[in-house]
Amino acid sequence: TQHAHSVGAKVLLVGDPRQLDSVESGGAFGLISSTLGEEAAELVEVRRFTNKWERTASLALRLGNTDVLDIYEAEQRISGGEHEHMLDQVYAGWLADTRAGLSSLMIAQTGEAVTALNLRARLDRIKTGEVNPMRSRRLHDGTEASTGDRIITRRNNRRLRTGMFSWVKNGDLWDVVATHQDGSMSVARTRRRGGAIRLPASYVTEHVELAYAVTAHRAQGTTVDTAHALVHWIDVTREALYVMLTRGRSSNRVYVSTDQAHLEEHQHKPDQEVTARTVLEAVLSHRSAALSAHETITAEQEAWSNIGQLTAEYDM
Repeated sequence: TQHAHSVGAKVLLVGDPRQLDSVESGGAFGLISSTLGEEAAELVEVRRFTNKWERTASLALRLGNTDVLDIYEAEQRISGGEHEHMLDQVYAGWLADTRAGLSSLMIAQTGEAVTALNLRARLDRIKTGEVNPMRSRRLHDGTEASTGDRIITRRNNRRLRTGMFSWVKNGDLWDVVATHQDGSMSVARTRRRGGAIRLPASYVTEHVELAYAVTAHRAQGTTVDTAHALVHWIDVTREALYVMLTRGRSSNRVYVSTDQAHLEEHQHKPDQEVTARTVLEAVLSHRSAALSAHETITAEQEAWSNIGQLTAEYDM
């Protein structure tokens, strides 16, 4: 940092080993953190949230401290109930916020739930005249978008530039300004001046999705006024929940499906009292942080060369 300052450069601190890793491969930030230990640079002051309590609570959530759920319950940020009712509550919360002029996001863990919420939002916006359904363009997940819709781009493309230092990136939010006969789409960055571009038809059909609702992976890196997250099975991980509950500046709410009727048979848990609290406690105890390639190799070598393994092989 001192060297960068002396030569007029800047240092960007990126990544968090307690958030979600990339889908293809991950573990790099975890390796840096574990290797450097106390020498690793780390941000400790939370600035995103309007409420001071949420700044402290988010750090406890990040570490998997289940006691922090007491605070979220006291602040009425946790709801529980049947799956269909929770879907309705997520949508109602998002709709109320957007009609109040806030930027809001619905977050779910599965593509099916995300698609259902996106379709519902788009149909309602068509009914209110906010979206013009004429000349809709089909997106890669089977949904459609047209003028007035909000979309998210899912692939970095430095050739699609919106300025000298800006281009179309994975996770960018846009408002559709117009659609064209060749399948291309004119879009403008959401709630930001400038940044308009015409996306080619091939990019639209392969790398664009509706952005009223997104998965936790796609929400990561996004900041909005409010977020409404749906947790509908116990196998959601701590890292995913941490992302879900930290996207909104003013409010982050979680809606927990406590029935199991909507789950696949292999996801059903033994008969026991399932509440929003028990589901979230299970989520916070379920980590999914990926190991780096180096750590994976080391773990495998230790697993196959430890004295217990060698003794078992000798006895055979």
